Amino acid sequence: MSQTELSLGAHCGITFAGIKAGSLVNIKRECMGCLKRYVRHFTRRGFKFVVLKAGERMLLYVYNRAQLNKILSNSQVREFLRGQGYEYDTAGQAVAILKGRMRGESFPHEIGVFLDYPLEDVLGFIANNAEGAKFTGYWKVYADEEKKRGLFARYDRCTSRILSRMTGGCSLENIFNSPLGEGAAY
Repeated sequence: MSQTELSLGAHCGITFAGIKAGSLVNIKRECMGCLKRYVRHFTRRGFKFVVLKAGERMLLYVYNRAQLNKILSNSQVREFLRGQGYEYDTAGQAVAILKGRMRGESFPHEIGVFLDYPLEDVLGFIANNAEGAKFTGYWKVYADEEKKRGLFARYDRCTSRILSRMTGGCSLENIFNSPLGEGAAY
């Protein structure tokens, strides 16, 4: 198993499993060629791979097109993103705007929406300058702490199962080889 495959499993497995719309992973520039087989496999299952930032390491955004389209079509999310300068008809257009903003001077905190963070927590993070969170897990939580703790535990269980299967010799493609492209058991 390559380091690239392990990184994808560890950082994007919850997205491939269908329980989170998008994930980020850093990949060494020289490993980008290794990604081709995973891109082919997961693209057929409705996932998209986008390099958001390039350097010695590449910041790769992996997302489920259908799930992200659903998030971005939510009227509250659309209104929030419009206020951040996003005018889009499709998820692909919104991701292209995000990619452009990643090259800017300041970090685009609205990225949380693209990573399937609840809007209430994205807004809380921005309004509080990243201070005063109830707790921090996969993101800083500002509302509905109990529900988020349960969700984070689910993410942890899923990631643990994926990594256990990978270290046991199962490839990432075989783990997610169901017709729906999702790990229903997770």
